[in-house]
Amino acid sequence: MPSLSNWNSSLNTGIANIDIEHQKLFSMLKMLEDAHQVGFGASVVSGIMDELCDYTSHHFSNEEQQLEQLGHSQLQEHKTIHQTLLDKVIGYRQKLMTIDDRESLVAEVGAFLQNWLVQHILEVDIPAFQNSRKGS
Repeated sequence: MPSLSNWNSSLNTGIANIDIEHQKLFSMLKMLEDAHQVGFGASVVSGIMDELCDYTSHHFSNEEQQLEQLGHSQLQEHKTIHQTLLDKVIGYRQKLMTIDDRESLVAEVGAFLQNWLVQHILEVDIPAFQNSRKGS
């Protein structure tokens, strides 16, 4: 699994609680990477995935509430994007429980989630919060 990039200010949305939650998601991905590199067993990786699924759901709910309060004009599309990712993460978690080659799947999950998170923050979240604050 490639090393996860560190959080940097280019990923700030300008909404403090959302930025803190995004940083926590990066931290959880780092935990997954560390567990993979150390070679922890399925139970540890599954526990991290469970926590990641739960926290991702919590974060998406908070983010959607924040966008709704700001009057985001494309809230339903944002919710759909979130649900699609959450479904994929849940699918990964289930797949991890049933396959023998967890190592390659954990690497795939970590890379996919990091790439998705960075892209989503830069291309969806930041514009959504900026446009909503402007009243668009």
